[in-house]
Amino acid sequence: MKIFILFTLLVNFASSGSPSVKGKMQQKPMKFSELMWENKFLKFSDITVSYTVENGEETYSINVSVPEGSVFLTVMERAAELDERFAFECKFFESLGCFVEAIGGVWNIPDDEIYWMFYIYDELSPLGVSSLVVLNGFEYTFSLEYTGNPSVSHT
Repeated sequence: MKIFILFTLLVNFASSGSPSVKGKMQQKPMKFSELMWENKFLKFSDITVSYTVENGEETYSINVSVPEGSVFLTVMERAAELDERFAFECKFFESLGCFVEAIGGVWNIPDDEIYWMFYIYDELSPLGVSSLVVLNGFEYTFSLEYTGNPSVSHT
């Protein structure tokens, strides 16, 4: 008798995804991705970072909250939603991720070797915005800078 009941439960579970109880099917279990989307299983706390843009004419900053574990690209997207001065354009490369070409309507100037440079505090970031996981309370800056040889004259 025990084997028959166990077999019946296993057959019901295998065919429906969940065992039956008194002839009624239990609610189908949620997929892992659904649990994450609904924020029912994994609880990610938000962190806040400081994001500054220095474009050569003006400097502006914003504090942005993102889920813990986010990359800086998420910070940029959130900042752009909150303040149009942080709107950006980037070119995606499959192996490298997002290469920032413009912020706040100010573009890189490749002919003059002027590019947006990405810093964590005052140190050049070792990773790009698509890869760098942000940390709570840290300060991140994009600065438009001449990146060429300083001994070369640009007239």
